[in-house]
Amino acid sequence: MARRALVPVALCLLLVLAGCSAPGSLSMDRLDGDADLAAHASVNASDVAAHPDGADARLLRDALRNGSATMDARAPPLRVTRPLDYRGAYYALSWNATGERDASALEIEVDRDVANATGPRVAYDDLPAPDRRALADPLSHLARVDDRDAALGASVVYAPDELNASLLAATPTTVVAYRNASYRVRASARTVDVTTYRYRTTLLANDTAAFADGLRERYRFTLRNLTDDERAVVEDAIDGGYYAEDTDDDAFRSLRERFRRHDPVRGDEYGGDWLVRYRGDAYWATLRDGGFDA
Repeated sequence: MARRALVPVALCLLLVLAGCSAPGSLSMDRLDGDADLAAHASVNASDVAAHPDGADARLLRDALRNGSATMDARAPPLRVTRPLDYRGAYYALSWNATGERDASALEIEVDRDVANATGPRVAYDDLPAPDRRALADPLSHLARVDDRDAALGASVVYAPDELNASLLAATPTTVVAYRNASYRVRASARTVDVTTYRYRTTLLANDTAAFADGLRERYRFTLRNLTDDERAVVEDAIDGGYYAEDTDDDAFRSLRERFRRHDPVRGDEYGGDWLVRYRGDAYWATLRDGGFDA
C-alpha cells in the first residue's frame, strides 16, 4: 500500500497565546472523576491520524489489532508519546527502525490554484487506492483551513505494482475533486532511501477506571503546607492561569521546585503535566518553566 513518508507543511500557523512571553506559568484544571483524568492523560486513537483512510491511520489500526505493524517511510510516520484510548482500553505505542532500503516514491504538491490547471479531472473516490491513501492526509488538512492559497507537500512511498497503477504517477498534473472543492496535484517519481519502522502496542489498562487508578498511584502528590504567596499562585492557576512575569518570583520558584521533586505524567526540561491534590480536589496541573532559569 502507499505509505506516507513525510508531510512538510507549507502553511504557517500563528499562535498568539496570552502570557507566552512569561518565563514561567502554571495552570490547574480540576478533574471530575476517572473519565476526566483519563481524557487529560491520553489521546483517542481515532484522533491520531488526520484522515481515516490515510496510511498513518491504517498503520495504527493494524498495530492496535495485531500488537505490531510495520511501515516503510523516510521518517517515523507516527510520533505519539501519550497513551492511546482505543475502544475503552489504553495502550502505549513504541517504535524502532528495523532496516533500510531504496524505494520508489512520488513527490507530491497539492494546492487549490486550479484556475489554469491542465490534466485530467477526477473525483477523489475514483482514484486508485494507493493514490487515495497518498492524498488522504494532505487533502484533509487543506479542507480544514481557510487560506485559499494554502499548499501541502508529501513524499509518498509506493510499491512497484502500486506505482504502475497510479494515476498520479502517470500524469504530471491532476485536478482532484474532494469535499466540494478542487485541488491541483503535481507528482513526480524518484528513488529515495526509506526505513522500515516497526510499531508495537502494549496494553496499559483494560478500562478507564484501571487506567485512572494507575495514574493516581504512580503520579499523584498533594500540595500542602503552602505559604500565603504560594497559595495565591495556586489559586490564580486554578482561576485561569498564573504567569511569572520575571525570574525573581520567589513564590513561583518554590512551587516549581515542589513540582519538580515529583515525576510528571509527561514532561521535559521546559515543563510538563502533573497530577495534584489540593484542598481535597484533584487537578491536572500544567507547569511551563523553560525560561525561568535563562
